Amino acid sequence: MLKILKTKPLSVDGNMQVDRDLLSQAGLSPHPTLHFYSWMAPESITYGYFFKPEEHLDLEKIATNSNVQIGQRMTGGGAVDHAGDLAFSLTVPSRHPCFSSRPLENYQFVNGVVQHALVEFFSLRDIESVSREDPFGEVVPFCMGKATRYDLVVEGKKAVGAAQRTTELGYLHQGTISLLPPRESFLSLFLPSKEEMRKAIIASSHSLLLGGCEEEIENLRIPLREVLTKHFREALDNSFRERFC
Repeated sequence: MLKILKTKPLSVDGNMQVDRDLLSQAGLSPHPTLHFYSWMAPESITYGYFFKPEEHLDLEKIATNSNVQIGQRMTGGGAVDHAGDLAFSLTVPSRHPCFSSRPLENYQFVNGVVQHALVEFFSLRDIESVSREDPFGEVVPFCMGKATRYDLVVEGKKAVGAAQRTTELGYLHQGTISLLPPRESFLSLFLPSKEEMRKAIIASSHSLLLGGCEEEIENLRIPLREVLTKHFREALDNSFRERFC
């Protein structure tokens, strides 16, 4: 059984704390949990565990802007602008058939489910899973600026990003589906003195709502969540049946 968690709008730190709690409590239940984020701040930014915000973000400007919140994920990766994405996490207990002690197998499973959902929802035919053993592209501190193995790309540009934390209790997979390009309000905070890198980041990331606007995001998120939920439920249930039935 897949548990669905749709929280009320929370701060960035509040959403990240929910995920920490889900992973720390994974040993208490055999059932995976799919968590869809909802954000309080208009500009919500998360960054990976090893990301150094003082090197890449304008912290002074952020501190004076009440519309911006930033927070650290317990997973890896670069900065993510959540104003234009659909973000989710999946927590899978170690006793579940879909858990693997090899993180790449977990990436392949989760992003494979997301790929099938996006093909159905957007009628995509050119979305591909990165199969190379090694990362490709320039290393940049923006999540969508670099595709690694099992990330999803459209026309060679990254459309779905992810990061994981694995413990003896299970794994936490945090994913972002890019719906709109990075907003100027985000770019003004990110790499403020490196315009050329910002341009490269935009050029290397794919947004599924080409020509869309922010108002369309809210109308899109609800049905997209439903399609993702359906595909995750089917994949997790099928894995359980294959192993135990």
